[in-house]
Amino acid sequence: MIQFQQGTLRILIRWYDDDPTGFIEVPATYGIGTGLAYHLDEERKYYCITHVPSGYKLVDVPLKDELQVRQVLARIAELDPDRWNVDQETLKKRHSDKNWKMYRTFEAIVEGVRALC
Repeated sequence: MIQFQQGTLRILIRWYDDDPTGFIEVPATYGIGTGLAYHLDEERKYYCITHVPSGYKLVDVPLKDELQVRQVLARIAELDPDRWNVDQETLKKRHSDKNWKMYRTFEAIVEGVRALC
């Protein structure tokens, strides 16, 4: 079972007009022992799960119950052999050519948790 800890997360922000990137810090909850955290997107009113070392958002989680979000994070953590505790370059090598398939897997996990509750 994953333990969780509150903290601050640096997330990657992309501006598509000029294509520069930057970071902002947000309050977040870390999955201890994983390279994942989640935070509430205040503007959109849903949670996001992020790869901590890179700040890259992996998936939006349109669930309101934080316990469900934790269940989604735990299931996503199991998809990577290092539980997402890898640097950005390793993340790209492992998952960049499979992004669409991985995203569909994330969506299926979110829907599976939603169906259970």
